[in-house]
Amino acid sequence: KVETSVTPHAHFVPYIPVHHRWHRRALAMRAAPVAGFIGQWRFYGMNGSLPEELQYRVTWNPEEKTDDALRQIAIRDFEIPEKEARHVVQAWERLSTAWDDFPYSAMLSGERTNYFRGPLYMGPAHPLIFDPQKSYGLSPAFRKLRPDAVEGGPVENEEEHIANAHPHYVDQLMFVLPFGEERFLELIGRCRSGWEEGLSALHEILDRSPTERAELELGVCGMVHIHLASVENVARFYRARDRTWRGHTDLATFEKDIEELQSIAAVEIENARKSLPILERDPRIPFNFCYGNPYTASMVREKIKQCEFVMNEELRIFRQDVRFHIWQEFP
Repeated sequence: KVETSVTPHAHFVPYIPVHHRWHRRALAMRAAPVAGFIGQWRFYGMNGSLPEELQYRVTWNPEEKTDDALRQIAIRDFEIPEKEARHVVQAWERLSTAWDDFPYSAMLSGERTNYFRGPLYMGPAHPLIFDPQKSYGLSPAFRKLRPDAVEGGPVENEEEHIANAHPHYVDQLMFVLPFGEERFLELIGRCRSGWEEGLSALHEILDRSPTERAELELGVCGMVHIHLASVENVARFYRARDRTWRGHTDLATFEKDIEELQSIAAVEIENARKSLPILERDPRIPFNFCYGNPYTASMVREKIKQCEFVMNEELRIFRQDVRFHIWQEFP
């Protein structure tokens, strides 16, 4: 059993657009001593994706080079000349190499529940939790059963299961296991930065005369970048939050910590806003017919309001309270 288009880490897109990796993996699979394989499972299963086509091409034409296959697809789908198609292939290659730095871990795909939880799963809908004891008034959409809990059929006591529903967001840094905070942030930062380079190169070519297929590809690639940025921002925010009250500090350092938290929140708000045009344009994102959608556009808007509250109200009041009660500074 393999996945042709996605992994458990990417329920939010119809395929992970690392096309060089998919094609090379399909070539490597031919050497496996098996009679067959399951190429689509419950994680997504939508037919007609580009990685699925690449696997098909490998099946019938294993001598075809990766770049040749992708160049032909780019010419066909984006209606561009061969010279520009070569640049598209180079941009796709950058996305594939960026994925080398992805901090792969089961913890990142769902932490203690293994799946369906955390910033990679929720992406632009994942809130920034400053006080874990607060619910922030988030709607019930942010709390639900783990989607695969009922995979075997209806549960015996549905009310009990609903009562035990947990947030699909997280409020601490358990998802950085086993890398640790510093190494995780280094890897996710490199992955996100490399992905941004590839995405910018794609836009440079495909924005000139975008076909519908080009817009769809840019949307998928753009949404992956948004999720990577959310993971990085959530990790940075929680690290800065915990550092604020864990170490010895003084007033000047405390002020800088609060400013850093507000700055991270502002960056994540803008990151989340970038997802809304993609969500409104492409119904495949973040559609998941089997396990349910990870989030909706309305949840993204709700998250933005929550982050604005944290940035403009909660951190401001916390700063004033601490300044007054510890350093007798007012206001």
